[in-house]
Amino acid sequence: MRPYDGAVTSTSSSQPADPIGSERVRARWTRGLLITCLVVDLAGIASGLAQRALLLRMAAGEQVPTTVAQANDTRHAAIGKLQIIAFLITVILWFAWQSRAYRNLRLVGSGKTRFTQGWAIGYWFIPFVNLVRPYQIIADLWLRSENQNADDTTTGRSAPTAVSLWWGGYLVAGIMGRVVMTMSLNATTIEQLQTATVAGMLGDALGVLSAFLAIRVVKGIDQYQQRFIPAVAGSSPGQV
Repeated sequence: MRPYDGAVTSTSSSQPADPIGSERVRARWTRGLLITCLVVDLAGIASGLAQRALLLRMAAGEQVPTTVAQANDTRHAAIGKLQIIAFLITVILWFAWQSRAYRNLRLVGSGKTRFTQGWAIGYWFIPFVNLVRPYQIIADLWLRSENQNADDTTTGRSAPTAVSLWWGGYLVAGIMGRVVMTMSLNATTIEQLQTATVAGMLGDALGVLSAFLAIRVVKGIDQYQQRFIPAVAGSSPGQV
């Protein structure tokens, strides 16, 4: 596997019997998990509101029963674990969907892509590079899916607004998540816990926005790729 930043034409013929159907199934599962992430983040916001109310009571000098405080901590920690689990599963499904969708580009039009299929996933794991490349990959995937990969290159075409908004939301949510984690670990007073709780709710709100925009991206690309069906159906078995 080697990095490549020009047009790539794949010659491999190892495709499933229904590559477009495979992409659609993966897209649906990915959207389903993104919705799960969105719902869990909303639960996180609700839990944060309850925790903040409890902290305000404590700051006012009220004696909060230990059982109430423990129940709050248990609930908040459980939601945090669910957020991590949902995110990790979604990442796996995202890569499965992206890999299939990017590979499908070989079936129509020029049959070319800006990046190799392997590096379309690999770039996500390279520090600093993964701040830009994944955005470029998804933009390339969207633009080529939109016009059935009619052109050899997408250079000169503007990145889709939906992709730009999603990537911006994704980066901001990621940065906020790290900030919240640091604040939570270092909070030792009620005031600091209140600040960390509010920051956590803001982070969850950004997570909701990021998930919503990601759903829009997956749905948009999937809809474009469903238009590949006539072209793929007209290909010979050897071509598919």
